[in-house]
Amino acid sequence: MVGVDRNSFNEFPRTEWMAWKSGLYDNQDRLPRLPTFSDYAIQHPAGVEGFDPRTMSASAAVRYALDKTWLLVKGVSTKNLGAKEQFPRLASQLVHGHLKSYFAGAEHCSGCADMQRAADGEANLGSPEIWRRLGTIHHITSAVDQLDALP
Repeated sequence: MVGVDRNSFNEFPRTEWMAWKSGLYDNQDRLPRLPTFSDYAIQHPAGVEGFDPRTMSASAAVRYALDKTWLLVKGVSTKNLGAKEQFPRLASQLVHGHLKSYFAGAEHCSGCADMQRAADGEANLGSPEIWRRLGTIHHITSAVDQLDALP
């Protein structure tokens, strides 16, 4: 989440997708075999190296895949304001607020449906683990849709 100030958002390129699409897929006629697309999704599966939640703080954050970029929405340290309070607020910004033009809609996938439910006040959708799951569901659905749309 470097490059995103607290209580703000920013977009960053989906580098793996863009490199695969323009560097490999678009040039597949020159390759003996097209490599399968793969990326780290919303976070590397090994997590953040050396992160110890007992001594280090993390901000509430939403990672949301767009066509060519990642939308990163950041709150504040969960030691200052609990995740259960922050994630519904961040969800509301994405679903109903100033970031709603980025939201794919609740019908896009079960991750987006749960994001909408969180924005609408449903309990039990306010932890970093849940939001990594929701973001991953959305990302995988989006990536499969993009791959399926290729000629």
